[in-house]
Amino acid sequence: MKRRILIGSLIALAVGVVAVVGYRLLVPPAVPIAEVEERDIVETLVATGHVEPVARTPLMAEVAGRVVEVPVQEGDAVDEGEIVARLDNEEGRLALEQADAVVAEAQAQVDAVVDQGAPTALADLNRALTGLDAAEEEFERAQRLFDEGLVTSAEVDERRRQVEVSRSDVASARAAYREAGVDGSTHDQAAAMLERAVAEREMARLNMRRHRIRAPEDATVLSMQVDSGSAIQPGQVVAVVAPEGPIDIRITPDERELSALRTGQPVHFVSDAFPRRPFEGTVRRIDPIVDPERGTLTAYLQIDDPPRFLRADMTVTAEVELGREADALVVPRVAVRDIERSPWVVGLNNNRATRVDVEVGLEDERFVQIHTGLQANDEVIVDPDVEPGDRVRRGPDYEPVEPVDRPPRPELPEPPGVAQVGEARQ
Repeated sequence: MKRRILIGSLIALAVGVVAVVGYRLLVPPAVPIAEVEERDIVETLVATGHVEPVARTPLMAEVAGRVVEVPVQEGDAVDEGEIVARLDNEEGRLALEQADAVVAEAQAQVDAVVDQGAPTALADLNRALTGLDAAEEEFERAQRLFDEGLVTSAEVDERRRQVEVSRSDVASARAAYREAGVDGSTHDQAAAMLERAVAEREMARLNMRRHRIRAPEDATVLSMQVDSGSAIQPGQVVAVVAPEGPIDIRITPDERELSALRTGQPVHFVSDAFPRRPFEGTVRRIDPIVDPERGTLTAYLQIDDPPRFLRADMTVTAEVELGREADALVVPRVAVRDIERSPWVVGLNNNRATRVDVEVGLEDERFVQIHTGLQANDEVIVDPDVEPGDRVRRGPDYEPVEPVDRPPRPELPEPPGVAQVGEARQ
């Protein structure tokens, strides 16, 4: 009896196996299917970068001295000409005061020549001309009287001598007037003294300026290299500032991204320190040289409206928009095989998996754009275990995994008190 039961069980098991195998041979397995569809697609490049001012300007001392004042600190915004550090220069201050006094004295001499010397000389000249007119009239009168026999020739000779003396007086007065005038030698001497005094004063002022290190333009102080009391030498860096202007984010993506990166592409930024405050920019420049050791390239991304919280060398995540296309033909990314070299997908034809070579375009996290090889509403198999030639049948529609939506975080107020890189004080 037991033997019969055992034999029966074995026969039932054999029948079941045959039935399952037969079913699988006759009815192929179902596989998930995705339909080629139209949808907007945006391909981006995500890279980590660092805030980098377009220019860093070192401020160096021109003279040796001791620092007596440092009125700014790192992070401060400074205006053009604002003092960053001041050196002791008591001797220079006294020399400038003395030079000012010499200039004032020389200017007074020039003014005296113009205001007093010239009018006096002109009055002397007028008197000499009046005397010459009188002498000539007396000479003419004596000449008439001599002709009438009323005076002697000695009287006429005396009047002639008076005319000559008067003419000599006029010539001397004219010369004195020219010397006292603006074009005269007296004025020239006074003007030359004033010019020398002004030049010496400018040297004294230059010496004073060299003891005051100033910002060459509106800028942000990145670092101070000295403190009050420090002794410095000519050429020593006192501070480093970032001039007001554009701010770059420097990224170093893989060289394989070179073909996709273009100047002018939009960029979305998020800083590690302030992730709740994204900001926007564009690709400004791409270095033509690739780092041979790391296989990377360097790109500089310009910020359109730099936020106040940015600091030099701050870490920032940049998402560069490499391309965007509306109503593109796409398939799920997991359906495309060998996407880097020779992309292809697995299609379904009469319950048989077939290879379809495709040309791809833009890519995002979930989809790949198809340029050639497929048309809208074509179906592709989304199963990495299926190979061309396998017998399969259409299964359920493939549902791409939706990205997780994170709840928005509340906005925070701007951090007070410190200027951004490249921002001048208002």
